[in-house]
This record gives sequence, structure tokens and C-alpha cells, in this order.
Amino acid sequence: MSGSLKHLSGPPQGHHLGWPFAFAVASPIFFATFNNGLRLVSADIGVYGLLFLRGVVGVTLAIAVTYLTKTIPIVKKLGLLALTGLSGALASAATTTSITMIPLYQAVVILYLYPAMTVIMARILVGERITIRALARVITAFVGCVLLVLPGGDGGLSLSLGHAIGLLGAALYALSYVLTRRLGQDHRGLEPFIFYCLACMIVAFPLASVFSSGFGIDNLKELTLGLTLGSLGAGAQLMAFAALKHIPAHTVGVIGTLEILCGTLSSWLLFSDPFTPIAVLGAAIVIYAAFGFRERRLPLEVTP
Repeated sequence: MSGSLKHLSGPPQGHHLGWPFAFAVASPIFFATFNNGLRLVSADIGVYGLLFLRGVVGVTLAIAVTYLTKTIPIVKKLGLLALTGLSGALASAATTTSITMIPLYQAVVILYLYPAMTVIMARILVGERITIRALARVITAFVGCVLLVLPGGDGGLSLSLGHAIGLLGAALYALSYVLTRRLGQDHRGLEPFIFYCLACMIVAFPLASVFSSGFGIDNLKELTLGLTLGSLGAGAQLMAFAALKHIPAHTVGVIGTLEILCGTLSSWLLFSDPFTPIAVLGAAIVIYAAFGFRERRLPLEVTP
């Protein structure tokens, strides 16, 4: 395990190979497992209780990684790190809240607008080039996501506050990922994660108070379930931040659409949810978007 963890601070091994890419792929798998667990216990544990526990578990995980890899976090650009952590924590809160307010398939599609948002934000905030392949990859992934979660015919769209909150969550996710890229090499992949976890712990209290929902953790069973889910969510977020050190934000976002594929398959297997031929097509498109595109060394630039 320690050998793998050392790659959090090690050099990249190619744009599509090595541990950065492996972390980018593993992250949505962990997120999908978290989502299925959330579906099982959402009636017992509050959104902000889970957010707080993700922070607690994440800080503990960061301490363990620091000890195992014998590395010291680099705390530079403190304001940027704080903003990265805060935007990520608010994104998690907004996205989870939207899932409780609108149909899941709508919340998922809105969330995965964020890879497209990162393309524009990365151009403005980081100066990353917008390429035709990048835009095509983002659009392809989004089309696949829509097909994967397309309802059976009676799931009409009625815009509401939940949709607005979901859109805000997607924008905040994009901002958090792009700000992580803006840190450049002044981090090991661990520092933005630590600030994310601290922000989760801090914002959970005022959010729970404002929305009068509490933490929803009243006994040992709920605490155990919350810590288990918190571990999955924190691990997924850590791997995403580690991948962002070496891989463009939109690429990590597109690979992240595998979360929907994994979630669709697991809900079909565990909850007997339908898996239609249209969903199969969407799955194939998502897989192609995640693994089939190859960036050229000198891609054609698109003027924003």
C-alpha cells in the first residue's frame, strides 16, 4: 500500500498511464460505491452529518498517508488552498442536497455538466488550452450520461430550486478542480484534500443549522454507517485531487463519468433497477469518452 501512496507526490508517468490515471479511474468507482451506500442509509443519516464525517475521516486518512509516505504537506498559496477546499465542500453539500430534492437521474445529469464547465474555467483561471478533442470528449461523455440515466418516458422535467442547487454544485465542483490545477506543482496532491476535509467539517455546522436538519447521527449504528460511507467518499476525493496534479481538470471530470456507469450497473444488480438498451448505448459512449480519446501533443486550439 505504501508503495502506491508514494505516487501521490511522485512524478507523472505519462498523460494517460501510471498512477495519476489509475487514481482518476478508481475515484469514480469509490464515488459510485458511496452513492449506493447513501441510497441505503439516506433515511437514517443526514446530508450534513455525512459531510462532517467525510471531513473527519479525510483528515485521519491524510494523516495516515503523510505518515506512510513520510512526506510533509506543502502549505503554499494558503488563500488558494482555502478557496479550493471551501468550493469543494460546498459542491458536495449542494450536490447531495439536490439529490434529496429532485429525481436522481436529473441530479446526476446536472452534476456532470461540470467537466464542460472546467474547460472554460481552466482557460480563464489556469490558461489551459481548449482543444477540439477536449470539447468533443466532454460532449461525448455528457451524451453518454444522459442516455444512461434517461427515464422510462414519464420523467418530465419541471425546473425547481433543486435543479438550481444542483447546477450550483456542478459549478462549484468545476471551480474546485480548476483551482487545484492552478496550484501547479506547489502541492503533492494531498494539500487540497486536507483543506477540503477541513472545510467539510466547518461548513457542516452552519448548513445543518440554517436548514434545521441536524446531523441525523443518533446512535452507534448510524455513526458506524456514516464513518464507512465517509471513508468511501473521502478516499474518492483524495484520489481525484491526486490525479489533478498531473491530469487536466476536464479529463479527470470525463473519467469521473464512470461513476454514473458503475452506479447504473450496481443499481441494476442490487436494486433491480431497469438497464435498457438505451442505457447500454450510453454505457458504451461513457467508456469511449473515458478511455478512447487520445490527446495529441500539439492539439488544435479553439479560441474561447
